[in-house]
Amino acid sequence: MSRALNVDPVAARRFLRFELELWCARARVRHADLGARLGVSRASVTQMMLGKSLPSQAALEVTLTHLGASHRIPVLTEALAIGRSARARTRGDSESAGACGRQVRDGELALALATQATAIDVYAMSAVASRDCPGLVASDRSTVALRLFVDQHLLARMSEQRTRCPLSRLEDLSRRPNASVRVVSADAGTPVATHGNFRVYRSESWTVACQESLAIAHYFTAEVDLRPYENALDDLAETALDERRSQELIAATRASHGHEGGKT
Repeated sequence: MSRALNVDPVAARRFLRFELELWCARARVRHADLGARLGVSRASVTQMMLGKSLPSQAALEVTLTHLGASHRIPVLTEALAIGRSARARTRGDSESAGACGRQVRDGELALALATQATAIDVYAMSAVASRDCPGLVASDRSTVALRLFVDQHLLARMSEQRTRCPLSRLEDLSRRPNASVRVVSADAGTPVATHGNFRVYRSESWTVACQESLAIAHYFTAEVDLRPYENALDDLAETALDERRSQELIAATRASHGHEGGKT
C-alpha cells in the first residue's frame, strides 16, 4: 500500500509524468494507440506524457488500466489532485520528462520518489544534502529503510562547514532502527562505474537511480542503466566500515572539531 504523497504541486506533476511514461514504456504502448483508446489525438497523449497537460480522472484511470497499472490508480489520483491544486511551475518542461534516463533540472521528482519508496540507498561522495536523509526516514515510526554511505573525507568538512546535514544529523540517523549509516574509509576507493553522489529509490513498482550535479539530474529505470549503481552499492557494502565503527568515527570527528557545523 502506498503512503501519502505529501509533496507540492510541482513534485506531484513530476511524479505523475514519471509514472505515466514508465508504465507506457513497460507496456510498449505507442502514444497513437493510447490516444485511440482514449478517443484523443496522439499529440494530446504526448502532451500528457510530457506534463504539459493533466488528464481527467477518467482518462487517468483508463490509461493506467490499459497500461496494466491499475494498482497505481490510488497514488496517481492523489498526484493528479495535488497537481491541480495550484498552477505548477513549468521550468524546464520542454527538456525534462523525468523517466527512462531523461534529464530533469531540479529535484522535485526525487522528493516524490522518497515519499513512495520502501527503501533508499545513498552514496554521498562530495556532499550530503537534506534530501539524502529525509525526515520521513528519520522517524522512529517510518518503515522506510535507509542505507547511507558517506566518504570519510566528508566528515571533517561536515563538521567545519555549515551544511544542510551536519554530523549531529548523521549521528541521529545512525541510531534509528530503520537507518544504516556507514563510513567509506579514505583508502577504499571510489565505487566502480560512478561519478559522484547517487541515490537509489526502491518500491514494489519501480527501482530508480538518481545521479545529480549542480546543474542537472539524471533518473534511470532500465535494468541495464541500474546495474552499475547496484554493483557500486555491493562494493560499498563490502568495503565500508561497519555501523559500530562508523558511529565511533563520526563521534570522534565531531568531538575533535569541538563544534557542530550548521548551527549558529
